[in-house]
Amino acid sequence: MKTVLQFAAVALLVAAVSGQALAGDLNVGSCQFASQSTLPQLPSQTVKLTVHQYYDAASAELKNSAVIDSAGPAFVWASETKFACGKALGYLRSGTVDKESVQKCDCSYNRLTTLR
Repeated sequence: MKTVLQFAAVALLVAAVSGQALAGDLNVGSCQFASQSTLPQLPSQTVKLTVHQYYDAASAELKNSAVIDSAGPAFVWASETKFACGKALGYLRSGTVDKESVQKCDCSYNRLTTLR
């Protein structure tokens, strides 16, 4: 009986620790206030140029060994920026300004640049 209780306690501890790490990772890798971005309200050509600039900057950061080897969230934000801006660029190429993807691109880029 004691072994079963010990196993259950260890399983509970592992689940709790894993849940905390996951919650922390999700918090680091998300833009909770992306809706505060005003970028989608600009003329579509300005949005396209800005999003492309952010995408290129994130791509360059992902080739930077300091970012790749960073113990902090720099790599996460560079990856998030490249992904979000790439998605926004896909919409923009078809002539659509997808407000949500542009806001996430802007937010991620701003988080990335505050790490410098």
